Amino acid sequence: MFDRSVLSLVDNLIMTSSDAVHLKDAKSGKYLASNDHNLSIFNLKENDFVNRTIWDINDTMIQYWVDNATQMDAYEEQVRLTGRAVVDNSRVWLNSKGYVWRHTMNKMPVMNSSNNVSAILSIGRDLTRELSLKELHGYYRHFYKNKRIATTKFLEHTGIIQFFNELPTPTELMILITRADFIRNKEVAMHLEYSKSTVESYINQIIQKVKNFDNILAALRAW
Repeated sequence: MFDRSVLSLVDNLIMTSSDAVHLKDAKSGKYLASNDHNLSIFNLKENDFVNRTIWDINDTMIQYWVDNATQMDAYEEQVRLTGRAVVDNSRVWLNSKGYVWRHTMNKMPVMNSSNNVSAILSIGRDLTRELSLKELHGYYRHFYKNKRIATTKFLEHTGIIQFFNELPTPTELMILITRADFIRNKEVAMHLEYSKSTVESYINQIIQKVKNFDNILAALRAW
């Protein structure tokens, strides 16, 4: 049985935290509560999440998070056996919309009046915006072997796909990402070890495929 003060504290944390937070029964593994941020990752309503286990969620999420269910199960077993928190400072997988989600993971034991682990509180802090554009693109290339899908997801995630009339090639996208980091084409060429004329040729190809090149650069630099 939970201590009332502890339960009140946990409920308040779940409802007020800006992080992705959920509470799980330690014995059955069933979810007891979740905040909206956590639900949005799975694209589920609370009624579709509570009283289900990670293996139920895994049926639809396995295509996005691969072996995450097995990893989480192992972490939670460690919490149950030791009564201590488990922290992973950098985890990366795809949310239910297929977008990269880099985050910290903190799983903490919630003790009952007999000092046994009755529940596990999980907190995930979103670190995705701390990724550089190059790192973000690298993750999309890792998770999506189809280059067109990887490019599309990257453009959607960074909010610039609406500026494109035609998808850029992988090389054009690499040039574009690098151009967002440097003001001059000469600097892009030096960074990528290309000739300045080669970079300018790719930039011209990109311009032919977009509605407003400057708006794209502004959006990428705001990442």
